[in-house]
Amino acid sequence: MKITIQLLCLLVSFLFGFFINKLIRFHSKVLKKASSISKLLISFLLSYIFVISYIDIIYFINNGNFHLYFIIFMIVGIIIGSKSKTKLFRNRKNIK
Repeated sequence: MKITIQLLCLLVSFLFGFFINKLIRFHSKVLKKASSISKLLISFLLSYIFVISYIDIIYFINNGNFHLYFIIFMIVGIIIGSKSKTKLFRNRKNIK
């Protein structure tokens, strides 16, 4: 595999991990008042969608060659996303 494709996969894995973290935070805020069964089902569905979309993205970039360091970079993206202070989804009041 070429180095440019590997670097692209590392960048995509990192950004995907960061994006997953932000969506999980948003998901937990939205479903605070939901029942435990619906939380479980929606969490399972969301996890399934994340896995399938990550596999599709990696397959599109490098024909499905997975390496351990892609997963490690995704985990690093999740950790850095949890440490970041920026809020991707925030309520904004209309400024008049």
